[in-house]
Amino acid sequence: MKQLLLLCLFFTFLVQSNATRCFECQNIPYPRACSKLAICSSDENCFTEQIVTTSGSIVYNIGCTHKQRCSIIGDRLVGKRTSNITRRSSTDISTCIECCHGDFCNNQGCGTKAVPVEQRGPYCYKCDSLLDPKACSNVAVCLQNELCLLYSPVEFAGLPETIYKGTCGKQSDCNVLSHTASSSRCSPTCCNTDFCNDQCGVFVHNYKPPLPTPTRHTHSHVTDVTTSTSSAPTKICDTNDGYIHLKNSEADLCVRIGTHNVQWDDAQTKCQKDGGDLVVLDTVSKALLLRRTLAGDPHYAETAYWIGAKDFSNKNQYSWINHTPVNAFMTDWDLGEPNNYKPAHEQRCVCMFRNTHNADRNFQWHDKHCGYRCGFICER
Repeated sequence: MKQLLLLCLFFTFLVQSNATRCFECQNIPYPRACSKLAICSSDENCFTEQIVTTSGSIVYNIGCTHKQRCSIIGDRLVGKRTSNITRRSSTDISTCIECCHGDFCNNQGCGTKAVPVEQRGPYCYKCDSLLDPKACSNVAVCLQNELCLLYSPVEFAGLPETIYKGTCGKQSDCNVLSHTASSSRCSPTCCNTDFCNDQCGVFVHNYKPPLPTPTRHTHSHVTDVTTSTSSAPTKICDTNDGYIHLKNSEADLCVRIGTHNVQWDDAQTKCQKDGGDLVVLDTVSKALLLRRTLAGDPHYAETAYWIGAKDFSNKNQYSWINHTPVNAFMTDWDLGEPNNYKPAHEQRCVCMFRNTHNADRNFQWHDKHCGYRCGFICER
């Protein structure tokens, strides 16, 4: 019986090690927003499908699909958009299907691109309480100063099995793990390449992440925004007129959070009276810093808060108040946004919208009619 069990485990490992792993999500705003993995069968490849819904929004389905379907798609679709628009149901239209070969290849496709490696940290497996680290199907894109970790938590040290945890962490976390490894059967892993934390004992010592290039823009009150390193200059923030200084290792903001409900244009006018503008969140780190601030303080109780992004040309092309384009790789749109849900009202202005049902999506971006009345966030 024991030999049979070992044979089954070996066969399972062999199948998983040879199988293609694909991102698998439904109705997401971009393929790169997916954080779930699936192990395809031997007769499947990864695919990306673009859908136009009845509300006019564009969403994507990604996952595994049979190789025969890919061969049918063939020369018409692989590596390019289809010229034919096919109706997949009575409500939605499929405008593109692409197949690709190789692990994790479908975090882009149908005209979308993956986040460049120089603009992110590594993709890491992120799971708790696993008996097999290769069985993790959740992934996360770590911050630029983070690495992938795999270790056995102390609370599981007395169990007969080795329990694994995969996550993101900093070099300081790695240094602690290197001295407090809780399982002799798995020395901790601390590595800096995509999907590297699925095995024990891979350790990068004294890793120094690449310095991000400062984001420069023509904002009249902020001439240079830098991120991440402790040696970077701290922004001077005049905390008069209700402004507060928000700062962590990745982002630095000088903002005033207005709790009066006003329209977008009125919000910008109020910000200008204080020598500022509606806030520019041109990095994901800034967006996350502000999201945590709004969610963590009960004083900020508004349903939404205007930020300085708008479709000024009315062509579904968003720009910041300083007229720099919104970088598609540096956005924090909620699921299915922007969707111009009420086209007759031209939802051209952007707000951070409260989500009472899902804390992970709280205060992500929504497009709204510019006459919608909500709070606002100024920056100077």
